[in-house]
Amino acid sequence: VWQRTLDDARRPAQRTPLPQRWAGDRAWWEHLLRSSRGGFWVAEEGNTLIGIVCALVRDAEWLLTHLYVVPERQGRGVGRGLLERALRSARGTDRHAAYADASHFASTSLYMRHGMFPARNIVGLSGPVSVFDRLRANADGLVAEPLGAHTATVVGHIDALDRQVRGTGRSEEHRFWIESGMRGLLFRRHGQIVGYAYCTPWGGIGPVASQHESDL
Repeated sequence: VWQRTLDDARRPAQRTPLPQRWAGDRAWWEHLLRSSRGGFWVAEEGNTLIGIVCALVRDAEWLLTHLYVVPERQGRGVGRGLLERALRSARGTDRHAAYADASHFASTSLYMRHGMFPARNIVGLSGPVSVFDRLRANADGLVAEPLGAHTATVVGHIDALDRQVRGTGRSEEHRFWIESGMRGLLFRRHGQIVGYAYCTPWGGIGPVASQHESDL
């Protein structure tokens, strides 16, 4: 469902073969299923899966991470039904959030009808970069070191940074990313942790957080 929905919005040249993409993302979906605590639902038509939704609760924030309906079943209320079920897990939270593609008017409208309105733009950038492993500290005293070299004890420090910068922690995701071997950098200045950045296997950079905007 997830792959078919994404491929429907992509040009053929941008599509990744399903077995290849699934091999890399299966562990992430299993993590979401384990940690969603009632926020993971599927829609079926007969014995066929036609939609999925996942929402996570971290601290007092309810975050919609995924909502997909196969193209031929969109516009029939499947997405609305999934979202309303996922929202049951939001009881007791004080903030609802979702990432939405502005070009998908139907999903954006659905979120707005359920009280979630555009708050900020997220811009995707692409271009040639240096090899990730060659990233080094810049001249202002910012020291970079491989995040994967640390044990889970570092999670508490970067989770505190998340709460300072984002307003919400996500320790479970940091543990998953580190333990699964996701490449990343930890940034220090004068020995203090001031930022982090992860790099996906397919070349994407993020999540990223920095105590100081100028370090980004």
